[in-house]
Amino acid sequence: MGFYTQLLKQLLTLKEKMNTMKVIFGLVLFFFCSIYLSAQVHQEGDFLRGGVIFHINETQDTALICAIRDQAQYVDWASAKQLCERFFSIQDGQMYRGWRMPSKAEIVKMKEKRDMINAASEKNGGEGFDPGFGAHYWSGTEEGTHAWLQPFTFGLLTLMHKDSNTFFVRGVQKVALK
Repeated sequence: MGFYTQLLKQLLTLKEKMNTMKVIFGLVLFFFCSIYLSAQVHQEGDFLRGGVIFHINETQDTALICAIRDQAQYVDWASAKQLCERFFSIQDGQMYRGWRMPSKAEIVKMKEKRDMINAASEKNGGEGFDPGFGAHYWSGTEEGTHAWLQPFTFGLLTLMHKDSNTFFVRGVQKVALK
């Protein structure tokens, strides 16, 4: 009987050690999974905060996102600015504010990446930029009574009077990724 008792004790000790190892392994696995999930890498074209990422800075800690649809069509600059500032987006039941008109440099990036933005917007229930000849979008960059305007079909940035012209507008926001 002594042999079987010793064997049983050794088996129980081994079982306890194995259970401890399982717990340790589970904790290590949880730790690494939580690090992986918290360090989620975003890329251009991803849907984030109800918008499309169209630019990520060099340090990968901030991104520019644009709305998935125009805030308005054929509005003067002051109305466009107001509409962007009042706009909010919703993703997974969360509301996001803080939208604004794009700067001159940002709207140029948006035009350069419009195909990617259009595809991601449409995939997420939005709309692409208007493809028509008159599809010009306001920027928030002002120069006195004028503001910069970006045609999205062809052409370069143009300085346009803010009060006497009406065009499209689509909001942007800068978001932290880390």
